Amino acid sequence: MCGGHDLTQLPALTQYSELQLVAEVGTDLTVWPTEKHFTAWLGLAQGSKDSGKRKGNVKRHCNRAGRLFCMVAQSLVRSRDIALGGFYRRLAARRGGLVATKALARKLAAWFWRKMAKGDDYVENCLARYEEQVRKTKEYALTLHFEAVIDPGNTSSDIYADRGHVDGEREARLNGQGWRMNIQRKGSKDKPLSEAQERRNKGIAKPRARVEHVFAGLAQMGDKVLRSIGLARATLNLNWKAAVCNLQRFSYLKEAKIVAF
Repeated sequence: MCGGHDLTQLPALTQYSELQLVAEVGTDLTVWPTEKHFTAWLGLAQGSKDSGKRKGNVKRHCNRAGRLFCMVAQSLVRSRDIALGGFYRRLAARRGGLVATKALARKLAAWFWRKMAKGDDYVENCLARYEEQVRKTKEYALTLHFEAVIDPGNTSSDIYADRGHVDGEREARLNGQGWRMNIQRKGSKDKPLSEAQERRNKGIAKPRARVEHVFAGLAQMGDKVLRSIGLARATLNLNWKAAVCNLQRFSYLKEAKIVAF
C-alpha cells in the first residue's frame, strides 16, 4: 500500500495513524515537488508577510492531514530516548508548546514525504547525541562572539568570562597574544572542582560582578525593548539608555566617594 516503505520506522507513527495519513494524502507524494511544498500544503510551514499589497501577516491553517501530524507529534513530548523529543522540549521552553508542536509536526511531515517520495531511511539519533550536537553548536557560537568583543585598545590585558567560555585552544591562542585569561572553571558529576579551583572562581567572580551590575541596570531600564521607526532612531535610543546608566553609575560613585578613574 505504501510502495514497500515501512512508515512505522518513523517515531510515534503507528499502523493506525499511517492508515489515516495515507487516506488523506494518498500514496503518490511526488505531486508535491519538495518537502517544503508538502508541509506548506499541510499548513505546517511558517506564515508569510507580504507588505506589497497590504496583506500583512498571512497565517497558514492546518488541514486534516496537518492536524494528524500534530496529534502524532504530541506523543513525542515526553519521550526520553528520542532526539525529536529533545527538540520539542528545547523549543517549547523558548517559544511555547503550540509553536513547538507545530515545528515537530513539520519535521515528521518532512520525513514522511522523504520516505514516500524518495524512499529515504530514517535513522534515529539518540537524545544524548542530539544534546551533544546542540551543546557544540552553542559553544561554536560563543567562540565567534567571544573574540569579536575583545578591544585591542583596552588598557588592561585581563579577560574575565564565565564557565560557558572554557576553551583550551582559544585560551592558549589569546595567551600567546599577551592576554591574561580569567575564566571560571566548571566541574562535573564525575570530576568536581578542587578547593584551589573554587577559590579561583570566587576571586574571578568579584570583579565580574561589577560589570554584571551594569548590565542588570540596563535590563531594569527595559533592556533592548523600545519603540521606534528606523535603525538610526533605535540606535539613538539605545545610546540614550547607555548614557543615563553611565550617569547614574557616576553619581553613585561620587556619593560613595569611590575613585573609579
